Amino acid sequence: MNIFDRSAVSQVRVARPTDRLDEIETFYREVIGLPRITSWRDGIDGNHAGYDGLILGMPDGRYHLEFTHYRDGSPCPAPSRDNLLVFYLPDVTDLNRVVARMTAHGHDEVEPENPWWRPDGGTGHTFEDPDGWRVVFMHGHGVGPASASDPPADDQLHGITRSGIIQDKVDAPMVAPGNHG
Repeated sequence: MNIFDRSAVSQVRVARPTDRLDEIETFYREVIGLPRITSWRDGIDGNHAGYDGLILGMPDGRYHLEFTHYRDGSPCPAPSRDNLLVFYLPDVTDLNRVVARMTAHGHDEVEPENPWWRPDGGTGHTFEDPDGWRVVFMHGHGVGPASASDPPADDQLHGITRSGIIQDKVDAPMVAPGNHG
């Protein structure tokens, strides 16, 4: 069995360090609207070897972002302009809503390194988080099979175009800002 078969992998988490944990929490939780799954402060429970942390996720809980801060500073080199976290929004109204919320919170769009992410025709909108990592809100469905029983077609893996792409069921509505943890 392939370990990446849906029956074997229950969750995906992307983790990275930051020296701005509170600002990162505000950006991803209050501005973007991701719910907090959990957080910890090493000074409170002492079980995390000097690390404070925060885990945010999609409403279905299968996809997480983890941010950690080490008490003596995190080895967090400056990202390139091509380090991206991409959220696909199939409904252009939702896309416009999140872009308006980003700008209302003082986050201006930045020019993407790769022209694929440009807002030509209103499809991609790129912002930077407090550490300079790029977040893209893209109009479309993303890439992947519609369900576990539908293996990806060859054209979904190579030479993908923006139209006709199928996404796995992660099209959750944007979560309103506030306390979700």
